[in-house]
Amino acid sequence: MSFYVVQPTNWQIGLKHAFNGSVVAMQVVTPLSGCARTTHKPALEAAPLSLYARYSAHLNQILDALTAEGLLPADLPRKAVAVEPPRDPTHGDLATNAAMVLAKGAGTNPRALAAALLPHLQRLPGVTEVVVAGPGFINLRLSPDSWRKELGAILAEGDSYGRRNIGRGERVNVEYVSANPTGPMHMG
Repeated sequence: MSFYVVQPTNWQIGLKHAFNGSVVAMQVVTPLSGCARTTHKPALEAAPLSLYARYSAHLNQILDALTAEGLLPADLPRKAVAVEPPRDPTHGDLATNAAMVLAKGAGTNPRALAAALLPHLQRLPGVTEVVVAGPGFINLRLSPDSWRKELGAILAEGDSYGRRNIGRGERVNVEYVSANPTGPMHMG
């Protein structure tokens, strides 16, 4: 089972639980203080980011650069962009749907946007190969040294690996929703 942060805002953090690539549950974490939205963003502690969070941050920097160059609209929503393990491990170590998700809003086709992202992704630290697959998915392969560094970080951080100090001691309400895998999610 793996956990991904999805659609974070300054007042709500959502967690998507996945097992073998399928969503099995969602969690929403919101502050209890008056059940109102706070106006500050929670501070992260200075601990290193996880592998997926680091490459997601790299991808966001690349998208910022493409926006500054005028290749992407400034108001293009990125909340559906993900960096995660590919469904088929033979395709690489990381995969992103960025080109597929952003192409329509950018007024281009996914493969053309993937081609614009490709040289930037190839320059990322630890990346040995970037391949555009199918209609515009992007798969990345990492160097063995990247994996050794990540394992070193896991060993050095022990049980605290991947934990963050989000909320700085604020009380939160965690709601757990278990979806029926055979039917659509709905309210009611």
